[in-house]
Amino acid sequence: KWEKHSNLIKNIEAVDSTPFYHEGLWYLFTSTRRDCKKFGDRLDLFFTEDILNPNWQEHPMNPVCRGSQQFRMAGKPFIYKGQLVRPSQDSLKRYGGNIELKTITQLSPAAYEEKLLEVVLPNWNQADDGCHTINVEDNFVVLDAIRLTPKNN
Repeated sequence: KWEKHSNLIKNIEAVDSTPFYHEGLWYLFTSTRRDCKKFGDRLDLFFTEDILNPNWQEHPMNPVCRGSQQFRMAGKPFIYKGQLVRPSQDSLKRYGGNIELKTITQLSPAAYEEKLLEVVLPNWNQADDGCHTINVEDNFVVLDAIRLTPKNN
């Protein structure tokens, strides 16, 4: 049976929170709704040394991304060809439109920078209309797909 251990961060309204371990620290990306209307407008970053006894510190560059619908997490960051990659949802056209893979070029308690690596379009099946989650572990890649169907009136 699962039991609640603790709240990672108190007094925060957040979605798509994604913890991951990198070079001796735990990082947490999360879309917050602090001074904006929707969750997709702002991506914040936090870090700690111990995820089980969290003393999460807010990254000094927060929000690390802001201002459009291309920042919400679309899965856990992963290593691809030696680069740390952050998957993000691209919902400019609609929620779950496609995925952007962004290379994290700087990540430390003092710095954060990323650049676009690739856009993942849902073109593996003509019936699919979108995708918004990708996860990579070892030799496995898992993607979701959205297929819109007309509503019956």
